[in-house]
Amino acid sequence: MRTFGPFYPQALQAAVSHAERLVTLLAREEARGGGDDLADAWLAGRAGEVERFVEALVEDWRLGRRTCAAAAAVLADYLHALHEGMGEYLHIRSPECCADATVPTAVPRPGQPGASGMAVIEPLASLHQRLGESS
Repeated sequence: MRTFGPFYPQALQAAVSHAERLVTLLAREEARGGGDDLADAWLAGRAGEVERFVEALVEDWRLGRRTCAAAAAVLADYLHALHEGMGEYLHIRSPECCADATVPTAVPRPGQPGASGMAVIEPLASLHQRLGESS
C-alpha cells in the first residue's frame, strides 16, 4: 500500500501530506546537487528517510501503538527538525512544502535542539527518546 494518502484522519493526513511535499522537495534538491559537500551530505538519502519514517509511524498508528493525535504530533516534530536542517544546510528558510511558504517554519523552539542557532548532531537513541520511540 502506498504510504501517502489520502487514507488517514484529518490531523494525521495534514502531517502526512506535508511529509509527502517535503519528500518531493528533498528529492529534487538532492538530484540537483549544489556542490556544497555539507549540504549534499545532509541531503543524501533524506527523501527516502522521510518516507520510511512516515511508513513506520503510520504502521504504529494502524496497529494501535499510537493514537492519531500522537502520530501527528511526532510527525510534526520530525518535520520541524528537518526544516531546521534545511535552514542550516540548504539555506532554505521558507520551504515550498509548507502550506504557506511565505512564513518561515524553521524557527527553533526554546529549549529544543537547535534553539541556539547551531547545528545539532543528536545520538539516535536520544532522538528516539525525544520523539517517543523505543531504540
